Amino acid sequence: MTLADLVGIPWQVGGRSLGGIDCVGLAILAQKVLCGRDFQFPQRYGGKDQYEKSEIIKTEVERLFVPIEDPEPGALGLFFFDVCWHVTTFTDRTHFLHVFEGERSRISRLTPAYRRYLKGVYAWREP
Repeated sequence: MTLADLVGIPWQVGGRSLGGIDCVGLAILAQKVLCGRDFQFPQRYGGKDQYEKSEIIKTEVERLFVPIEDPEPGALGLFFFDVCWHVTTFTDRTHFLHVFEGERSRISRLTPAYRRYLKGVYAWREP
């Protein structure tokens, strides 16, 4: 599997496969495909509580990764979009892989508009 395989996956709350995926599932899969890392987020959530439980995303990223100044390939980005946390995976210093509710996964450029919602960039915490 390659980065190209991770683009175009339909959004599905709680999804963890190529058939349907949410931002957490995509970050987990991207870390495995792009970086060879295998980890899980322990909490589950559904359509009715996904926004309320989005704080879990932030907590788990901060537990498993360390903050860094600038994006790099394989780093996670934490965004906060008014009502919830959103996790992405940087493919290089200026682009990230992500999926929004109701859309398909894609690679976006870190524009000034996105940058204002970016709350942190995190690298894998080496054992």
